[in-house]
Amino acid sequence: MRWLGISTLSIQTAGYSGQAVPEIRIEAIEHAEELRELIRSMVCGCTAVGDGTGTGAYNPQGASASTHQQMLEELKKIRLLLEQKR
Repeated sequence: MRWLGISTLSIQTAGYSGQAVPEIRIEAIEHAEELRELIRSMVCGCTAVGDGTGTGAYNPQGASASTHQQMLEELKKIRLLLEQKR
């Protein structure tokens, strides 16, 4: 993977700590470090709103509507690529 310049990003939340496998595993990412830092910054800038059941909305602090739109577009691209590999 290093020779190809790609990485795998594994995501695990506190609810799944201690499990042998991550909740999400994204493979063959060219700029994994940038994506990792983006996810970390979003997690650190979010506060949960709700009753603790996970059904409440997240309120990213300081994130603009254009940032959300960019993230949505990038996730759509990732989804299309993953669906093409099936």
